[in-house]
Amino acid sequence: MKFDIKNTDCIPEMHRLAKEGVQFDLSVFSPPFASLYSYSEDEADMGNSKDSDDEFLLHYEFFANALFPIIKPGRNVCVHLQQVTRTKGDYGHMGLFDIRGHVNRLMEKAGFILYGEVAIPKNPQAQSIRLKAHQLQFSQWEKDSTVSRPALADWLQIYKVPGKNETPVRPLDNGLDRDLWIDWADMVWKPKDGQLCLPSSIWFDIRETHLLNNTASVHSVIGKGHKPSNTKFQADERHLCPLQIDLIERCVLLWSNPGETVFSPFGGIGSEAVGALMHRRNAYITELNPNYAYEAERNCQGIVNKIEHEERVLTLFDL
Repeated sequence: MKFDIKNTDCIPEMHRLAKEGVQFDLSVFSPPFASLYSYSEDEADMGNSKDSDDEFLLHYEFFANALFPIIKPGRNVCVHLQQVTRTKGDYGHMGLFDIRGHVNRLMEKAGFILYGEVAIPKNPQAQSIRLKAHQLQFSQWEKDSTVSRPALADWLQIYKVPGKNETPVRPLDNGLDRDLWIDWADMVWKPKDGQLCLPSSIWFDIRETHLLNNTASVHSVIGKGHKPSNTKFQADERHLCPLQIDLIERCVLLWSNPGETVFSPFGGIGSEAVGALMHRRNAYITELNPNYAYEAERNCQGIVNKIEHEERVLTLFDL
């Protein structure tokens, strides 16, 4: 169980890894969304594309092409996305940019197979407050509901590299069971009373705020002595959007084995790496922003220290 953090742009690093013949067992990440956030001033930052969707898509195409050769045949890539809103001030109209569709096409163009997708519901009221989305507000709905729209779900897109997987992943060895797989894989989700059917693959139990910049989550995952990551750093007013720990854990447990390596190209503060390490996988991440890379190093070391401490305690009890 080890981690490697590179404070660098992921694309040249992936080209370097490909030349060395390095391949990973699983990749889990959330890319910077087009026209949404800017994480750094670096021109290599995919998030620096607010004024040009074409620029974002060109950058993502380079990214997908670089990612393909460093994932083992038959293994999976899990991409977290959310559709991007159009504002009247920037585009002259309100609507959505179909980033999910564009990413699907670019991943397939690079050679990946679109293998599955899962929706993760979001709380409409919380989204209305956080994003100041008047399309979700009661006042707009009461005034003219033609402007209203549903909340935006998160999506997990699952891609596969063509070829035979040489090392089977056996979920029973990861502590999963058949009943859990029924819950996670059923195309029609039913509550226990059986009264409602939802015709889609939806993971309802992903906790929206179970993040590495949430104090309660950090204390439950890494320990009460670990300080949560800052959401804003000095001279850095960019957004920080960690991926939910629950979502990462599920991907890790479903599609990797203990001792294998999970790759996170947009490492941020280390959410994917922590999710891998806490289940005895290795982690390799790249992160362009030095502040986030520092936080990722601190979070990864924190979870490793916790696990090593727990193992020492168990060893003492065995004696």
